[in-house]
Amino acid sequence: MNNEQLSEAFARGERTGTANNMFIDGDTIYSYGRHFPIARHHKGVVLFNPDGYSNTTAKHKFKVSYAVSGRTIVYLEGCDVANIESQKDTNSREIAHLKGKIQRARSDHMKANHRARIEHLKSQNTLLSGLLEGVRE
Repeated sequence: MNNEQLSEAFARGERTGTANNMFIDGDTIYSYGRHFPIARHHKGVVLFNPDGYSNTTAKHKFKVSYAVSGRTIVYLEGCDVANIESQKDTNSREIAHLKGKIQRARSDHMKANHRARIEHLKSQNTLLSGLLEGVRE
């Protein structure tokens, strides 16, 4: 199996598989080892690790990202629900930063890009809050 096929297998929900420097174990797909989860299926969404590691891992992440496109994706450090509050804080800081950029932007195109990114981050925070409620129960 190659990395693209493994990524597709993960997207279909397969729970085991191995390719070149990638593997699926349970609900998670990894790059190079358990120290770097790329993505994880959790409560109907795909938790996707926004962190970087290496050029090869970036390629692995791209393949997985392509395979799971069309599904609800939540970006969460380490694909770990213990990091929900931290990720929400990071997103909120980025929203504040982008609001400042809107004020300084010269073109309507850039303002629209920043507004779209803000809406995306707000949506992510809403999804993260929903996942957090599931963790607290």
